[in-house]
Amino acid sequence: MAIFRGSYLGFPRSENCQLYGKKDGSLLAPIDLVLASGLPVFIGAPIRDEGGVQIGVINNYTLPNTTPGNLSNPIVSITPESFIDLDPIPDGFQSQSPNIGQNASVSLKVGLTMDTGTIKELPSQLPYPEGLGSVVVAYVVHFNSTVKDRKHGGRVLLNNDGSLLGMLIYTQEQPNGTTRALVYPAHLV
Repeated sequence: MAIFRGSYLGFPRSENCQLYGKKDGSLLAPIDLVLASGLPVFIGAPIRDEGGVQIGVINNYTLPNTTPGNLSNPIVSITPESFIDLDPIPDGFQSQSPNIGQNASVSLKVGLTMDTGTIKELPSQLPYPEGLGSVVVAYVVHFNSTVKDRKHGGRVLLNNDGSLLGMLIYTQEQPNGTTRALVYPAHLV
């Protein structure tokens, strides 16, 4: 489901991204919702679906940490509105990392589109690419097509068994039309 942070405290709405899933009664989405000029506090900011309906408010997140050696958590937690049925929303957490290797096949389905790719690097500490000087643990995945930023928060699945690999948190289009991406591991959510 496409979502965005509504205008809040004079800051314009965020770009669209994807609702990732749920954990412990909260909805989960990517840090994209709160990255803005000046990195203000967005606790309480409204989260809306594509139609503009408020589905919840931000209840927790941690800004990317720029202290050397400290890891960033790219997850935003959202308190859902009372009318939101959490049952059809998939869990965003796996209790353990999958037993896979490099070159495992993955897919990202957002709406009617399906992007496929392969894992190029297993989870390791990588520079968070938004120029914030922080570090994040992530898989490096190469998708065979162009994957746009609005798909951040999408669920990346393993093709061999359909299990959840993690959340798409960063994309970089390559000159050949493919995409280099970072995927935050589901067992760390």
